Amino acid sequence: MQDESEAVRLANEISGGFHPVATLLSVTRTAALLRDGADRLALVAPCGAHFVSRLLSPKSRFQRQADKLKVLDGKLAGEFDIGATGGDWERAFARLR
Repeated sequence: MQDESEAVRLANEISGGFHPVATLLSVTRTAALLRDGADRLALVAPCGAHFVSRLLSPKSRFQRQADKLKVLDGKLAGEFDIGATGGDWERAFARLR
């Protein structure tokens, strides 16, 4: 994934009007975590030779260790450096539960 604008473009393909207001690229720049104005979360990650965009659900898993956040949704996964913005992302995940 080249940059955040590519992640946003891919996330905009999600049905239901997902329009990101916050974007995080994974540590390896192979995935992106995005949040929209309604605090819905989406994960954009490689699946084979393509990228897949998926809204996260209560079945999605996440684990925070210090400034790192691991996200897993089925076969899609990413590890993100959330730093000072960690609370915002954790609140959005808490709303999924």
